[in-house]
Amino acid sequence: MDCTDVTRAGGKYCTCYSEQNGGGYSFTFTEYCQDLYTYNFDNAIDSTTVTGLWMFYENVDYNAFVPGRVYWAHGIDFGLNFPIDYVDMSSSLRFAGSPTCLNCDTFTVYDGVDFNGAEYYGVTDSYDLGALDAKVSSIVITGYTAWTFYEGLSFTGFSVCLYPDTFHTEGPGGLTLDLGMYPDVTQVQLYDNAVRSVRQGCFSEKVVKASSIKAEFRSEKGAWGYLN
Repeated sequence: MDCTDVTRAGGKYCTCYSEQNGGGYSFTFTEYCQDLYTYNFDNAIDSTTVTGLWMFYENVDYNAFVPGRVYWAHGIDFGLNFPIDYVDMSSSLRFAGSPTCLNCDTFTVYDGVDFNGAEYYGVTDSYDLGALDAKVSSIVITGYTAWTFYEGLSFTGFSVCLYPDTFHTEGPGGLTLDLGMYPDVTQVQLYDNAVRSVRQGCFSEKVVKASSIKAEFRSEKGAWGYLN
């Protein structure tokens, strides 16, 4: 998807600023942006306000072809300054979860650890993962329900049940955001590059709670951190 400045889709948005504390020029993203140069924002983001979970990548195409750093931020109208080592770092960005609903039940799997690279997004049972078949290295789930990840097609083979219990945020008007962030599937008893199907609900005897992903800052409105 290209970057687009449109009405905030389902309340999910990311406003980026060229200076700290929301200063300088700005742009509001509601879609993925695989190359921030397109909007004159390559290596220019110093601060941001986010609703949803957003990842900021050191390289274009979400670090798919060149390894790089990942900075993440999530919350509801959560404003923050990038730390000094991540100021003017980002060359691409994207969100996780539904493009139209802040806290719908979804899963997204990535072919790189730390949410790098290509992805497969789902909102219901997936008998296979298309181009990401047996290529999954990290996972994000949103909403309230668990998902079961299988190492065989059509819900067969070894499986693990995961919940979106890493973070819970409440906002005005009853808005909520629930996340399960799993930057490395081997930490939840799955083999790297082994997941082949996903089923909504908990159907495995192995139930793994999300370990608390390290956040450099947390508040009632959100949190941020980085992955190297």
